[in-house]
Amino acid sequence: MSSPNLNYSILAGCILCYISSIFLGLDSNFVPKSALRHMCTIQIWLLSLGFTIAFGSVTVKSWRIYKIFFNPTKIRMVIRDIQLFGRLIQLLAVDIVILSLWTTIDPITIMENNIGSPKRIVTANIETIVMHRIQICYSKYTSVWLAVTLSYKLLLLLVGVFLAWKTRKVSIDSLNDSHSLAMTVYNIFVLSCTGIIVGIASNLILDAQFAMQASFIILCTTSSMGLLFIPKISQVKIHPIQVTSSSKLDKQVRESFQKSTLSQKNLELELRKLKLIISEKEMALVTVSCIRDDKISQLQMPLSAVSNFIST
Repeated sequence: MSSPNLNYSILAGCILCYISSIFLGLDSNFVPKSALRHMCTIQIWLLSLGFTIAFGSVTVKSWRIYKIFFNPTKIRMVIRDIQLFGRLIQLLAVDIVILSLWTTIDPITIMENNIGSPKRIVTANIETIVMHRIQICYSKYTSVWLAVTLSYKLLLLLVGVFLAWKTRKVSIDSLNDSHSLAMTVYNIFVLSCTGIIVGIASNLILDAQFAMQASFIILCTTSSMGLLFIPKISQVKIHPIQVTSSSKLDKQVRESFQKSTLSQKNLELELRKLKLIISEKEMALVTVSCIRDDKISQLQMPLSAVSNFIST
């Protein structure tokens, strides 16, 4: 299995997404009303950072494969996990900047909406009015901040798709996450779009919003973990003896890199041969053209003499 440390990061990001669904269901029955807005803020931070940590880890793994096997200098390149964590921290920094600006400039508050019309219940000469209310996390420019955050996530998804496509032909299974990444991207895209639509539609339905949003978070996270890790677990179960050590893995990478280098050298050699053949054909055409011009000039000389004789 490639980059165990990054696999731990993927699991950590998924755990943060799971925890965010718990904060999503907290209301005034569990925490004081004054602390609810902080619960909303924590839930948004956990979900956003969890997504970036999980999917960003897969993306930087594919980026390493891309940099090694598509290196134009043909110099052996070693990209260690610490460098990948540096890239992951850069992705997290963008998230932290966006969320910090949101929290500082437009802090989240709690808005209460009445659901339905009040009901009057009379029991033992006591009249009770029952009104259902729902508490919603709200800020003045929520739609703007969500648009910025989702645009960044979409850009990250597109980068992941590009890297998965470019590394789809890498022959080392233990380093190739492109197929799992592509399926994960498709899974996240479909479930996220569906979850947003359902969440908006159920915004004012009592308890439905939490149930729908939490279900989609859990479903998306669990299915993504399955798509990423089940193929690797199956590979270990099918081939338990083939546990690749770091030296063996380096050897496989070098051999695959040498094969790709040799294939490119062969292509360059064939290209040079074709250029040589083309130059030889061009020289032959020039020679034939010169011979043709000589024949034409030789034929024109008698004809010009005959024409001069006739004119005299």
